[in-house]
Amino acid sequence: MKNLEEVRAIVEQHESWRRNCLNLIASENQPSRTVRNLEACDFMNRYATFEADDPNVRKYRGLKYIIEAENLAIGLAKSLFQAEHADLRPISGTMAGLAVIFGATTKGDLVMETGVEIGSHLVVKKFLSSNIVDLRLDFLPSDVKSYNVEIDRAIKDIRKKRPKLVILGSSNFLFPHPVKEIKPAVEEVNGCLAYDASHVLGLLSGKKFQAPFKEGADIVFGGTNKTFPGPQGGIILAKKADLSRYIRIYPNLIDNHHLGRIPALACALIELMEFGEQYAEQVITNARTLGEQLTEEGFKVPYEHLGFTDSHTILMDVSEYGGGKVAAALLERSNIIVNTTTLPIDVQGLKGPSGIRLGTQEMTRFGMKKDEMREIATLMRKVLIEKKDPERIGREAQHFRSGFQKLQFSFDKS
Repeated sequence: MKNLEEVRAIVEQHESWRRNCLNLIASENQPSRTVRNLEACDFMNRYATFEADDPNVRKYRGLKYIIEAENLAIGLAKSLFQAEHADLRPISGTMAGLAVIFGATTKGDLVMETGVEIGSHLVVKKFLSSNIVDLRLDFLPSDVKSYNVEIDRAIKDIRKKRPKLVILGSSNFLFPHPVKEIKPAVEEVNGCLAYDASHVLGLLSGKKFQAPFKEGADIVFGGTNKTFPGPQGGIILAKKADLSRYIRIYPNLIDNHHLGRIPALACALIELMEFGEQYAEQVITNARTLGEQLTEEGFKVPYEHLGFTDSHTILMDVSEYGGGKVAAALLERSNIIVNTTTLPIDVQGLKGPSGIRLGTQEMTRFGMKKDEMREIATLMRKVLIEKKDPERIGREAQHFRSGFQKLQFSFDKS
């Protein structure tokens, strides 16, 4: 019993602390209570492997309601994202990316993805680090000044090198990527154009940031727990039903796909159908406001000439405050949670990580708007520039956060 109580105490301490922190991690979010309650249903105890790729045919029995729920969720995803095919089986955004790599390539093929200079997820590079995968990798040329793909060079490289798969998208996804511009070149070489929406999926659902399918993407994949405020997991969407050939999940990657996610994901999709546009617009407004105010407070925030960001994410150069690790640790002691990130100056050979990455989606979900973003920037100035006692600022941050405890953009009653 002592160990059990210890576990409970740890969980309670964590939840109490994080409820009173300002969470600016760009890859996290807070699902509604309704979503979380559905994830804890009996579905999570069951096993429901597809027979091939048909959600209506399973290898196990006793699943008639699970099949009904999964078909409902698939239909909601197709409707929300204007896709002809949706697969909810990936249990993470990375797994979704691997399923696309498996489906779109064969041994020896070339894959091109975005480069580390513009904050790439490096899905393919991580995959190839195993040294047992027979694929070739090249990176799309980067334009550091715009923190984006360099379009003309990318088109030339695609035509010359003839990749089977091109992946756009980023871990530091500040600005829309040139889907429309490079699509003709990908078509010319009979390749597949995929879009890693892990960070911006919730913004896409709110019809903000960009519209990858309308712009020419064949496949959109990503995680369902960043700007998309659902259960942790992944999703793959295909513009046309026949493009599902670019998706290979079973038996290569996943057998049972954690079924408690499915009704929870359906609920998150319904929430975004109802509140998604308002939510996405406020997230982006808050990110731009935070960038502006941090600059006013004396911080170096890259890409001011481009409005800082078009998404939920902004970057900060904190090299003069000890670098990303030192700054993030000080902010955590002040109950402001961020993560480190490399910046272009790090990639060019300087020590790093020199930056931190901030995301506004979770605090937006708790009702914070432009004024609150300005207050957050002020608190960060006190910690990093004025070097005030982090514990004291932490108490200020807790008091500030205590006024924002009710989750917005959901069907929760309280």
